[in-house]
Amino acid sequence: DGSVTYTVPQTVSGKQDVTISFRPRRPMQNCIFEVWQDDVLLAKKDTLHENCYLWNGFATQMRSVRDYYERSMQLLDPAIRADLFAAERPIRAKAVDKSSTYIGSEGRCVNSLVADGCRVEGIVENSVLSPNIYVGEGARVSYSVLLPGTVIEDGAVVEYAILGENCHVGKNCHIGGTPEESGEGWGLTVLAPECKVEDGRQVAAGVMLGRNGEEVSK
Repeated sequence: DGSVTYTVPQTVSGKQDVTISFRPRRPMQNCIFEVWQDDVLLAKKDTLHENCYLWNGFATQMRSVRDYYERSMQLLDPAIRADLFAAERPIRAKAVDKSSTYIGSEGRCVNSLVADGCRVEGIVENSVLSPNIYVGEGARVSYSVLLPGTVIEDGAVVEYAILGENCHVGKNCHIGGTPEESGEGWGLTVLAPECKVEDGRQVAAGVMLGRNGEEVSK
């Protein structure tokens, strides 16, 4: 029924530390706000020090694989990046020491975010590349999100896809497809971490592959 558990472990300088854990029995998106409003803000208004803060900047939610993809694509917008990564409120993250990204003589990156440690010999368009990605000669990556350690061999095409960590796409593979080509049945193509796709394989739009390259349901 969407209950909340309160734990008050200690009192320091007259202030109480409160731990709140949600245990919803209805779909998360339908109950969180109601639980927070009724069981916290209203029920504890006399014991909690409550304040409201207005945030006028970029804010969003991620509740699905599609949401993750769309939010990643939004990072390609310079205005959104400037809002998220403002110098006056820096984001502290663990440093990953990698060499600078190398773009070969035939390589090209257009409107993309490419992390350190990548090697691009092919074409990358409208995509997000995590550290340590390899894109081979004649390969093309477009409208996709590639997580660390992924290898795209020569001549392969990856479009409208999310590839997990350490995926390996063989030579001349075709992963995903455009909405225009796929019609009403279009969807994102998703590869699980460490998935290996053999040379020349065609993986249609909307398909999800497991670690062993087998099709799985989303």
